[in-house]
Amino acid sequence: MKLPRGVSADRVIHALEHLGYVVIRQKGSHVRLRHEGPPVHMIAVLLHNPLPVDLNLARPARPVGYSPGG
Repeated sequence: MKLPRGVSADRVIHALEHLGYVVIRQKGSHVRLRHEGPPVHMIAVLLHNPLPVDLNLARPARPVGYSPGG
């Protein structure tokens, strides 16, 4: 499958919000989103426009470690 080029971080975040993710914070050039699941999990999206090609659809976001209470 050919990956699209020129996808903005805002577009990826907007698409994830339609899938049930909620932006919980931004730190530097990363936005962290949470999904209530099941299972409950969080992901981080780079705020690069456009996103690097290797991150567009192959890995739009990386998993973020989660621990209850923090």
